[in-house]
Amino acid sequence: MRFRLIAIVLFLTGTGLFGYSREASAPLNRYQVLELLANGIPSERVSELVQGRGIDFEVSDIMLEVFQIAGGDEGLINGLKGARFVRPTVTGHAAAAESKEEAQAAEQNLRDSLAKDRANAGLHFALGYVWLSRRKADQAIAEFHEVERLKPQLAATHVFAGQAHVLNKDWDEALAEYHTALRLQPDDVWAHVYLAATMTLRGDKADAVRIMREAVRLKPQDPDARLRLGLELRGDNQLPEAITEFRKAASLRKDWFQPHAELGRSLERMDDPDQAMAEYRLAERLKPEIPWVHQRLGALWEKKGNRRAALEEYRKASEAAPNNPLMHRDYERLSRQMGR
Repeated sequence: MRFRLIAIVLFLTGTGLFGYSREASAPLNRYQVLELLANGIPSERVSELVQGRGIDFEVSDIMLEVFQIAGGDEGLINGLKGARFVRPTVTGHAAAAESKEEAQAAEQNLRDSLAKDRANAGLHFALGYVWLSRRKADQAIAEFHEVERLKPQLAATHVFAGQAHVLNKDWDEALAEYHTALRLQPDDVWAHVYLAATMTLRGDKADAVRIMREAVRLKPQDPDARLRLGLELRGDNQLPEAITEFRKAASLRKDWFQPHAELGRSLERMDDPDQAMAEYRLAERLKPEIPWVHQRLGALWEKKGNRRAALEEYRKASEAAPNNPLMHRDYERLSRQMGR
């Protein structure tokens, strides 16, 4: 992995590495994009690589914010939104092992870079993000605190530091970081989202709803804010309003599976299985590899008496999560009942 990043850097800086064709054509993972930016590779060069090779990760708004902090410009951000997604060929334990290897390689590369440039806030932020993705909370907090010292007006750093404190179940420290982020940037949707999520973890459901209502008031066209408000409303048993918010989120981001999946869950709770199935099938079409969506479709088909359709969905759930025994249980049970 270390050699692979060196190959990318050589390619971008014009040295060339034409004999390294297989690795040079592989899609970029999120850590490689982050490392290149944090190490000062110009955005237009990274954009060329992204467009030429594609990426193996799905781009979320918060991931785009990470890239912006690391040095990505508007052109790169727009390029990532439209980049060719190359679906990973490995799943289960193999995928987890590969992701761990990529994170470890990124960590070592960033630490090597920081040894030469300790005052580089972008490198500290990138390393903090890598630690956070590996659930190494204390190490992540140390890096984010260094960014806060170097760039005290950067609201997003406090949001990520809050997430690291949540991993340690240090609610008060997490809340303090989110409130600092909101003082610096009052309309930061992600600060609201994670603040609300932390309030829910503490059992303060009404406050979580209030926080997300404020986020929606500040940014009514933000689909993430709408989705999170729907989740908080559903958690507070306000199902009709939750369904309204999920529908708004789906209308604001047309190709997003999650609002449809959450609509399916909510409509099931409202005892509307037909509409729930319709939403699950939309979610399935947009993102076929989500195991629990297949599992819920299987359960609803089974209730309708269509065991063949149910078995097919249970099979898809089992294959999408090969190491999850809960996703195997219904497939194995129904297979036995049907004599398969």
